[in-house]
Amino acid sequence: MSLRHSELVQQLRDHVQDTLLDHLITQGSGPTLANRRICDLLLLMPLLTHKKILAKEFWLGVKHGGRVTLHKLLSEMLEFLTA
Repeated sequence: MSLRHSELVQQLRDHVQDTLLDHLITQGSGPTLANRRICDLLLLMPLLTHKKILAKEFWLGVKHGGRVTLHKLLSEMLEFLTA
């Protein structure tokens, strides 16, 4: 399956979301809008982690490339994240 097949991706997403909702229901919580939002957030977590890694790599490249002088706080944050 390719990400270019948006219908298949949407079906897979719906299936995963329904499974998460079923799990929440079996834990004693009803199928509410809040639970649907929780499922959406759980599905976004890997994407956010990937974006965080890309942003960190970009700023480390800027720092090591010397193209731009970075603020001391940003430099310290990058050093902390890579330690």
